Formats: sequence, C-alpha cells, structure tokens
Amino acid sequence: MSTSAAKPTQAVLLGLPNSGKSTLFTRLTGRYVAVANAPLTTLELERAPLLVTDDPYEIVDAPGFTDLFASLSRGEAVREALAAPGQIIAILCLDANRFKQSLSLLLEVQTLGLPMVVALNMVEEANNRGLTIDAPGLADRLGVPVVEQRGGADDVSLLAQALPQARPARPEGLDHGAALGAALEIVAASLPVDCPYPGAAARHVLLGGAVADFFPAGPAPSDNSPALAAAAAARALPGDALSLLTNGANQWIDATCRLLVQQRSRHDRDILQLVARMSRSLVFGPPILISILYVTFILVVDGANAIAELLNARVWNPIHAYLSGVLPQGFWTDFLIGDYGVLSMGLANALLTVLPILSVFYLVFNTLEDMGYLPNLSVLTRRILGRLGLGGSAIMPLVLGFGCKTMATLTARTIASKRERFITIFLIAFAIPCAGQMGLNMSIIGRMGLSAFFISSLALVVVELAAGYLLNRFLSHTEEAEGFILELPPIRIPQPKAVLRKTVHRLYLFLDESLGVFILAALSLFTLDRLGILQGLKTVLGPVLEKFLGLPASMLDAVILLLARHEAAAALIIELIRKGQLDYRQSIIAVTLTTMFIPCFANVMAMTKVLGARSSMTIFFAVNLAALASCSVLNLLLQWYGQA
Repeated sequence: MSTSAAKPTQAVLLGLPNSGKSTLFTRLTGRYVAVANAPLTTLELERAPLLVTDDPYEIVDAPGFTDLFASLSRGEAVREALAAPGQIIAILCLDANRFKQSLSLLLEVQTLGLPMVVALNMVEEANNRGLTIDAPGLADRLGVPVVEQRGGADDVSLLAQALPQARPARPEGLDHGAALGAALEIVAASLPVDCPYPGAAARHVLLGGAVADFFPAGPAPSDNSPALAAAAAARALPGDALSLLTNGANQWIDATCRLLVQQRSRHDRDILQLVARMSRSLVFGPPILISILYVTFILVVDGANAIAELLNARVWNPIHAYLSGVLPQGFWTDFLIGDYGVLSMGLANALLTVLPILSVFYLVFNTLEDMGYLPNLSVLTRRILGRLGLGGSAIMPLVLGFGCKTMATLTARTIASKRERFITIFLIAFAIPCAGQMGLNMSIIGRMGLSAFFISSLALVVVELAAGYLLNRFLSHTEEAEGFILELPPIRIPQPKAVLRKTVHRLYLFLDESLGVFILAALSLFTLDRLGILQGLKTVLGPVLEKFLGLPASMLDAVILLLARHEAAAALIIELIRKGQLDYRQSIIAVTLTTMFIPCFANVMAMTKVLGARSSMTIFFAVNLAALASCSVLNLLLQWYGQA
C-alpha cells in the first residue's frame, strides 16, 4: 500500500466500547491514554505516530461505538476521524468475548470500503471462558489480515507489520439478496459525486438516514435526489430494508461462528461473574458498596494519613527547623515557610500531604475501575435515578463523576434529551466528589472518626437527591426519558502493573496540573495577607461564616483556595485540623462545603462546551447558592443534635 511522504497514513482504531482500543493505542505508540474496564472511557480522538516499526503511520484512537450509522449522526469524534484528509485505513478491534456483536459492527464498517486490518483482542480472557476463535480462518473468510492480541510484544509488532497488507474486507458468503443489492446501487447512483464512502452512505440513506451525515467537514448538499431514490427503491423491495439487511447479516454471523468458534464446557458458576451479579443486586449490592467504602476509608485514614504525617515529621519538620534557623525573621521567613509560604503551603502541602493521600486512594479506585465495578454500580443505582427523571444514558456519566467530573460532564454529550443532559451535568457539578476529592474527604473527615464521614456522606447524598427531585419537578417535561441500556463489561481480575501505571499517570497529571497552582495560590494568599486585604475579608466575612456555617474566619483561606484548586483547599483544611482550629462539627461542614462549593475550572469549561455559556453559568451560580444553603441547614441540624 502506498504512503504519502507529506502526511502519514492514518490508521484509525475502531470497535465496540471497551474492546481494548486504548490499550492497543498505547502499545502501538508508546503514548499512555486512560484505560478502564468501563464504556465511555475514550471521548476525544487521540493521535500519535506508530513507534513499533519505521513505517509512517499515525495511529488514531476513536471512541467506541455499537452502530456505525448512529455514530455518524451523533459521534463527532468518530465522524472527524473518518473524514480526515489523506489516506485512511481501519484497525478494527474485535472483542473475542463479544464475537457476534463485533462481527455485526465489522459488517457495517466494511461498507465504508476502507482498507482494513483486524486486531482480535481479549483472546486469553475468551480462552479462559472456554472460547477459542480460529483467527486464520477468520482472515480467510474476511479477506483481510487478522492478528491475535494476547498482550505480548510480538503481537503488536505483527499487527504493525500487517498494516501495509490492509485491504477492503470481502466477507465470504455474505448475501443480502439481489433485490437489496439493486436498491443500494440505485441509491448510490443518486449520491453527490463528492460523497465520501458511497457504499455506506447508500445503505444509510436507504434506511432513512440523511446524506448530510457524510459531510462533516463542509456544507451538506441540499439535493433531495438520494432520499427520493431511496423511497422508490424501498417500495420495490420484497420486504423492509432493515429486516433484509439484518437477516442477511445474522445468517452470515451465525455461519461464521459455527465455522470458527469452539466452546468448551465450563462451570456455569464463574466466581467473577457471580461477584458482578451480586454487586448489581438490590440485596447484596448495597452491602458490597458499603464494604468497599469502609475498606477504602480505612486504607486512606489509617494508611495514607499515617504516610502523610510521617513525611511531614521526617521531611518537612526538619526542613522547616533548618530554614527557621538560617533565614532572617520577617519577609523571607514568611514568604518561604510562613502560614502562606510557597514552600510550606505550596510545595509541602502538595507533595507531602495531598500526594500520599491521592496515591493510596487512586490505587484503590483504579483497582475498582479495572475490575469493571463502576458499570455494575450503574445498574444498582438506576432505579433511584429513574425517580429523578433520568434515563439510561444519564446513569454512566453520573457514576463516572466519581472518577473525574470534567470527563463525566463531557460524557454527558451522549444524552439525547436536553433536559436530562442539563439535570445530569448539574448533579455532576453539585454534590458528587471526584476521585481526588473523595480521597481527600476521607483523609480530612477520617481524623474525626467514621461517624463524621458517615454524616458528611449522608448529607451529600440527601442534597444530591433533593436537587435532582426539584429539577425533575420544575423543569418542563417535553421529552421522554430514555430506557436503560448499558452493556456491562465482564468483571476482571485487575493487573497490578496496569493499576500501578494508571496510578502513576494520574499522580503525574495531578502534579503537572496542580503543583504550579499550589504555589500560585500560596503566593496569592501571601500577597493578600501582606497588603492587609485578607484580614479585611476575614473581618467582614468571618462573622458570616461563623453565623451561618459555624466555621472560623480562618476557613476563608480554604474557600478562596477553592477558586484555584479543591486539593489546595483540602490541604489547608487538614492543616487547620492539625492546629486544632476545626472541631468535629466544623470539619463535617468544611468537607461538605468544599465538595459542593465552586466547581473546578476544568469542569466549568466542560459544562460550557456541552451546554453553552448561559446554561453553564446558571449551573455555576445555582450550585454555589445551593451549597451555602445546604451547609447552613446542616450546621443548624448538627448544632441542634449537639445540644440535644
């Protein structure tokens, strides 16, 4: 296959959600991208040059999809990948565990006419389940190279070496009938001459789609000839076009599976899938979730906090003592190691307080993520979310919010209903703590005991449900909620190396994004303090914090830091607890407030991208007002309980 010296051939990774595309992308390019045993992990296109050979290819990781034509109308990233200028080949990732569904997707992708190479993923897992797939036989039946991916270095090299042999698939034995073939030819002849992928476009239009879906880069043609041709061709068919296409595809898939798939007998009670069923059960699911939270709480409080305190005692305290002895009293001491010092509040808080806590929490969270627990948790929560007027497509974004609120907000683009999309994004921004926030909350509130963590968590759940109920009650119901459809990945035993690598990657991202923010935040507070502005704010706003929230004026520092980074505010709250400036009740209020108050900048930008500036600002101000009101009520309840 010829390649262009000016622009490398683009090899686009296509496949079902959670079919191993991102893992393969990392192995082909050496560039790490987020990998998880959950759908909707990849949202945007990732591009990097092929590294395992010297051939000039650019590997493109596209989001997973289950239906090519639905993706062409809704999936901007997939559409962008297929419409890119230059030579394009497809690396189709077939999931050996979902072989029939993968073959169905393959039949749709092959209508694009792109040169194709098939990567057969999840082979070892399928073998462990008693499934064996004849890869050479599949290559013969498709007429394209098929390379098994078992995780070894040789596998990815063989896949890279197969790219020059990519060619359009010609599925042996696939027959939709002469009448349907003639109808597709009629529609194809009516398409604009510059229509990309005419074979796929003809099929799409015959099924009622629009030609405009195939013109993402420029203005779509206004000629309605294809639609008229499709209507005429459909009337001449001996049946419904979709049924004819589906029947022909199913017959070919069934025949292919009979020829190429062997199923060995195995025990029906697979322990991992039993765990999956139990985690979704209304009987066993809640106790499993509570147990996971309790174990995580113990690891963070007794493990991460101990590490953080040890580092502060063994690393920072000696440095602080040394600098106190050599620095002159006054400006430089305050600037470097004072209450708002760039070393004390900036570097030490980030590296010695927050980083150890996030390290332990991310190890636990990444383990659960790679197991595939989060999608099963989505099933467990669907009944509650249904009461809030949310359909199936809103469930996964909300659960993903416990990992990263920004990514979860971007994932909410997949929700068709504008009303549901607004409610979902509001709830993500409001009282759902992201992974980092949750780990730090456990560390902060864990210093006050398990009961404090329970009260804070219960308060967040109550206000989140109340907000969802009110939004569902008062927003106009102009669209029906979507049904609950979620393909569950299998529960897997996490690979320690993969979990560790993801943890290191997330910690690197935290330091890359936050270390400068910690230092800048310290500089800002130092400057405000030296100018007397900070003390003036405490004089004015301190009584308000005390009266309505029951918090000391020193908490104003943490509230200001929320504007920069929630982790910076959390580190300051930990320091206030160390100094004895926050008691049991105040610690609960502080954690609850900082979880809800002032969504992070990245999440606000994501809201703006999905909803627009007006709606995102509405959510921003509503979330902050609701956070202040909720914490005021919580303070009154805790005061009443303490007096009772």
